[in-house]
Amino acid sequence: MQTVGLEGTTTGNSAFLTGTNVVMVPFFYWLVTKTKLGKNNVLAAAMMFVGILLLTVDFDNFGRFNIWDFLTFSCAISFAWQVVATGIFASDKDPAVISTVQLLTCTVIFFFMLLVERKPVAVSAAGVASMLYLSLVTTLLCFLMQTIGQKYTSTTHAAIILSLESVIGSLFGVLFLNEKYSVVTVLGFAVIFSAVITAETGCDWMIKWKSKK
Repeated sequence: MQTVGLEGTTTGNSAFLTGTNVVMVPFFYWLVTKTKLGKNNVLAAAMMFVGILLLTVDFDNFGRFNIWDFLTFSCAISFAWQVVATGIFASDKDPAVISTVQLLTCTVIFFFMLLVERKPVAVSAAGVASMLYLSLVTTLLCFLMQTIGQKYTSTTHAAIILSLESVIGSLFGVLFLNEKYSVVTVLGFAVIFSAVITAETGCDWMIKWKSKK
């Protein structure tokens, strides 16, 4: 869903929408473990909703949502469940085994997509290099590091660390893809990133920031 979504949205939008999974994690974790929610989680969810509206709504044609952004947001929901599941199972299981199961699942889905893909597949050196990077670094290595990390830290802490993808992805989009953003888009980024921080720290960071000013 994230990869297909990138066909019609920017790297920055994709990164920030994917990063919203950090706000969903406490709610999904509560559904499974019945862990009590804090007020900051509810506030962060409301802020996230506003940020997503700013990112995904075409205000010139209000009411029309970008389907590519919707797909990316659906990916964020799936990522949130993946973080919750990893946090639950990694505590007393071998991280290598869990990562292997996830990688095998990804492999099956990958080959299924090759079968249903309508466009001809052209093999080139650049394409092979891209696939190796995506499979070995962003999938194999990242799944393994995440699973090992979640064995020794809480699910919510893991979520906030993973949310840095939204900041780095947006920055890389500007540096390497020459992406430009409108004022509304930047505002949406700011609101979503604030929601991510609020989900984990509450409103204390706002108070400290104002006191420093």
